[in-house]
Amino acid sequence: NETEAYEVLDHAPRGFSLLTPRTGDALVYSYPYSSKSSTLRWERPDTADPYFNVRRFENDSATFSDTVRYTVVVVDSLAPQRLMRFTADARGTAPALTITDTMAYRIAYELSGWKTPLQNAVYWSVEASDGLYVTRSDPPHQSAEPGNYLILKREDLVGVQPHSDMTRSLS
Repeated sequence: NETEAYEVLDHAPRGFSLLTPRTGDALVYSYPYSSKSSTLRWERPDTADPYFNVRRFENDSATFSDTVRYTVVVVDSLAPQRLMRFTADARGTAPALTITDTMAYRIAYELSGWKTPLQNAVYWSVEASDGLYVTRSDPPHQSAEPGNYLILKREDLVGVQPHSDMTRSLS
């Protein structure tokens, strides 16, 4: 059997922008003992891959489309070689990543190198991949920044006093 000649065209996922949090926003988290979460969100084009519902054979009505998966990249603002990657929600197919307070602490801890980081500035961006091509999220306001600037800020629990068995006298 022979088929007619065909060509596989370049077909990187379509471009998209980050939505929230916006550049300069703060993500405030409590650690430990918190079950709160925050969500990073970005656009998802109606058809994330430029070629969809493609027929492989002329006589076959079955169509195929690439599945575009998203990865969030978080980079330390002072040392870009320090970065972390996270698969987006829904096994990478959703245009969102839910970040629990524990995850936010882990990001701040691992990127800053401090055991108890109170605040850490990072950039976050997203990569869309169809398994062959990768498209990075558009930079904010067409800048040279690697993504949206985000401040991870730890909120101390209100009303919690440090425990001490020692009593000190000032006399």
